[in-house]
Amino acid sequence: MNNQESIFWQYLEKKGLRFTKERRIILNGLMTISGHFDADTLYNWLHNHDKQLSKATIYRAINLFVKCGLLKESLRTNGRAQY
Repeated sequence: MNNQESIFWQYLEKKGLRFTKERRIILNGLMTISGHFDADTLYNWLHNHDKQLSKATIYRAINLFVKCGLLKESLRTNGRAQY
């Protein structure tokens, strides 16, 4: 388990949530994608890498990553958050 996974796992454990396969896939995508992105960019990137996740799952997971400190919302353009 790498440092980001450990931080996220500890956060989820404190909140009584599970570290699901989907959350692990999203975390791995976040660690791989470069530069700023929005949720739709992450969704498209994951789908291009044969990861079939719903947009709702990605939006919910991003919110968790922000709350645990692994992601930071850097700016909003046209009502869309960039991370």
